[in-house]
Amino acid sequence: EIMIGSNYISQNPTVQVFGLDASTAVEELLVDYHEAWSDYDAEAILALTTEDFVFVNGPTTNDQAETAAIVSGGYLESIGFQAEHVGDPIVTGDGPYYAAVVIHQTITSGLNQDGISTFVVVDTADGLKVKSYVYTGPDTP
Repeated sequence: EIMIGSNYISQNPTVQVFGLDASTAVEELLVDYHEAWSDYDAEAILALTTEDFVFVNGPTTNDQAETAAIVSGGYLESIGFQAEHVGDPIVTGDGPYYAAVVIHQTITSGLNQDGISTFVVVDTADGLKVKSYVYTGPDTP
């Protein structure tokens, strides 16, 4: 059954996104994900990611629990870490979705740097979730 105002996010969907196309829903998920980093919100990171989520930053790979601990462990907050999108994400695919966005990071010591965040986003029974996140920036080997 197709309802007015709904946009299916796959050919045989288990999930509908009402009033949004899939790329808009992915873009909103990525904004929420980076806001969770800037808010040091581990619960949001856990809610926005899959159980088999991985975060890759250079040679370091962290799973879902490790990433939540990084976000809420106090270090990022102590340095005043903030991340914001520069422009709109590029989103492709029809599930899984692949996305990339430039982010601008700042910390209180004055570091200002841009980097590229790339994501794999999947449909789950609980809606769209981030399955993987790879950050590449000036400090990434």
